Amino acid sequence: MDPITIALGLAQLAPIVAGWFGGSKVQENAQKVVDIASAVLPGTPKDQLIEALKANPDKLIEFQKAVQEQHTEVMRAVLADIQNARGTMVTLAGQGSKLAWGAAAVSLAVVIANCAMGYYIFTDAIPAGNKDLAMLYAGSLLAALGGVIAFWTGSSYGSIQKTDALIRK
Repeated sequence: MDPITIALGLAQLAPIVAGWFGGSKVQENAQKVVDIASAVLPGTPKDQLIEALKANPDKLIEFQKAVQEQHTEVMRAVLADIQNARGTMVTLAGQGSKLAWGAAAVSLAVVIANCAMGYYIFTDAIPAGNKDLAMLYAGSLLAALGGVIAFWTGSSYGSIQKTDALIRK
């Protein structure tokens, strides 16, 4: 079994690790989760870690504590990776690369698609057979618009406070 599959199973036992699977370090962070479980249950085959932790409440608590101890370090790396993605866009813009316009082009397309879908939904009758699909499509577009807004305006204030608290530790 690969580390990501095992780590996702372990995330059921320590939900805090679910946040570790963002950015480009998914494989590395998954391996950290598996390594923590392996340290708590030395000699246990990796594909049996989940069941072994479920069967031993004391080891499960030990695993959860070990995960908590690693959480700040891992989240710093995840946040740095996200910040690096924004920095890449700034670097491309500074170099005059046409790729720097990619985020703006995608953002514009999402905004236009949302406007078009909104216009269609509110001005035309949606055929009964397409209503569910149209609503699904509209919801997906609105979610994409939320991502665009988050990208251009940055994180929410609460998220910024949480990030600052992590950095100060």
